[in-house]
Amino acid sequence: MFSLLKGLRRAPDAPEAPPDRRSILVVEDEEVMQRFYSCFFEKLHAEEFSWRLAKDGAEALQALAGEPPDLVLLDWMLPAVPGPAVLKAIRAHPRTRGAGVLVVTAKSAPNDTALALEAGADDYLCKPFDERVLLARLRSLARRQQALRAVEAQLRQSQKLETIGLLAGGVAHDFNNMLTAIKGFADFLVRSLEPGTAQRDDAEEILKAADQAASLTRQLLAFGHKQPQGPVVCDLNQTVQDMAKMLRRLLGEDISLTTTLDPALGLLRAAPGQLVQVIANLAVNARDAMPQGGRLAIATAEAALPPEFFQAHPDLRPGPYVLLSVSDSGQGMDAGVLPRIFEPFFTTQDRGRGTGLGLSLVRDIVRQHGGEILVHSEPGAGSRFEVYLPRAEQAERPAAAPSAGRPSPGTETVLLVEDDEMVRRLACRMLQAGGYRVLAARDADEAVRRLQEAGETAHLLLADVVLPGLDGRELARRLLARLPGLKVLFISGYNDDTLLRHGVRGSDAALLLKPFTQETLTAKVREVLDSHGASDDRGTS
Repeated sequence: MFSLLKGLRRAPDAPEAPPDRRSILVVEDEEVMQRFYSCFFEKLHAEEFSWRLAKDGAEALQALAGEPPDLVLLDWMLPAVPGPAVLKAIRAHPRTRGAGVLVVTAKSAPNDTALALEAGADDYLCKPFDERVLLARLRSLARRQQALRAVEAQLRQSQKLETIGLLAGGVAHDFNNMLTAIKGFADFLVRSLEPGTAQRDDAEEILKAADQAASLTRQLLAFGHKQPQGPVVCDLNQTVQDMAKMLRRLLGEDISLTTTLDPALGLLRAAPGQLVQVIANLAVNARDAMPQGGRLAIATAEAALPPEFFQAHPDLRPGPYVLLSVSDSGQGMDAGVLPRIFEPFFTTQDRGRGTGLGLSLVRDIVRQHGGEILVHSEPGAGSRFEVYLPRAEQAERPAAAPSAGRPSPGTETVLLVEDDEMVRRLACRMLQAGGYRVLAARDADEAVRRLQEAGETAHLLLADVVLPGLDGRELARRLLARLPGLKVLFISGYNDDTLLRHGVRGSDAALLLKPFTQETLTAKVREVLDSHGASDDRGTS
């Protein structure tokens, strides 16, 4: 053991130390080993590790009751309270169970190693050992603990987001019900007033405010991954414009935001919600780089990429690309940080403030869309992120909006099932204005009674997806068993996640999302009624 102390030295070929200083609890009863650890931690690696000494198992248990350590260097053969008992206590307490434990002992029997690992140790080291081996084991264990804590932090964040998403879905449902009523009755008011009058102008302002509120709801749901994520042909300029107001709130008053959008920009085939996430994450990253405030610039442009660019990025398919750039006036990054910024769990923020997954997720999304992201930065000169995305084929166009013209008048009977009284009265009035006979009900039981009173006659079931008691999908299934020719159209103010849980997907069911107008409602009703074939048990037509 004295040879250990005599030969103790800083290893010139030791791996580079991790950036965070780790706290270590050393549990060791032998005086010689205590002096060894003192020299090792205080003289050679004080900048990398802070350490406390517990001279036996009882002192170790007292020390664990205080500030929990990052790592524990635990002698296995201790008097009074042995190493296995200390290890059990470490793993039993929620404040210390995440600590990395390196067991050190003079016994080297394979069975002892297995027992220590099965009891919860992360690693095992036999005396005597070279200090370079100890250093390598501690650094390896520290990196594993750092990665594990980052994953745990991300899991906690995901659970919080899931809870927020469920809450947002409920709020969006109630909010969209109110917006449906506001927009619908305001539209009736506009139609009843003469153009150019002050009253009509006021009513039109109500409509504009309701449209802006509906747009904000869609942005928030898309930001939280609660909107459908399938790729569609979309306009990047429009996405940036729609997000500008939300980004200004996200950035705060001390950061100015400017947008420079190419009016001739080509279209993209992308998942709109994921585009929103890319822009939002880059904006948050820029905000964190400007703690004292600054400037953020978002720009779009056509990207004429030379052949050398595709040679440097062989995964990219040659062709026309669109450029999204996000530039900040922040602290910038040096050459040592730049190559690592897209690594999962890598972050330059203080411990506990960031998970290091935001930029990694951005790169994954960009590459899933067949694109690439590059970054240019220097200390004190800010950063510029460049996102290259392949342009949609020229023949592709965004889905056409529903025609503003009025559909042909209806004569059919519609069974309307909606639990919100305002929305039910509004939809009933809209349908009657379109020529339809309406049987209105607030839930499934009342709907069945109304249908029986009408002599089992209805051509279309117009039902909210989420209803008290029997939901819209199950109601449709039961009614279709009695009326095979019945058409089904669902309406909902919930987000896509809730619709999936109720078995209704926008891709294979006739679905109209709230808030809707008289034109969109009557046009969708006419489309479903005129479709060929009866609905299946999902309400498709």
